[in-house]
Amino acid sequence: LPKASPMVTAFAPSKPELETKKATLVCVINGFYPSTMDVAWTKNGSPVTQGVMTSPPVRQSDNKYTASSYLSLSADQWLSDSLYSCKVTHEGQVFQKELSSTQCI
Repeated sequence: LPKASPMVTAFAPSKPELETKKATLVCVINGFYPSTMDVAWTKNGSPVTQGVMTSPPVRQSDNKYTASSYLSLSADQWLSDSLYSCKVTHEGQVFQKELSSTQCI
């Protein structure tokens, strides 16, 4: 199979979730091949490792892979005007999506 670059989409926490004082940031990585890739989260440029959960890649019907990565925060952390980034490295290429509570997405 030819190499395929991932489509990376980032989702901010929902209003109902924030009302429970929690915030989950989601990074969806779609349509990549081969299956090896790396996801890193940063807050204002510094690496975040706590609260990160990344699913193993799942093969889709077209033989490309999909995966998701989650960053669990408190609502306060999310609302603190910080810039969070999900950085996906695949076959030497870097794909980055940014999320911030000050942006209305």
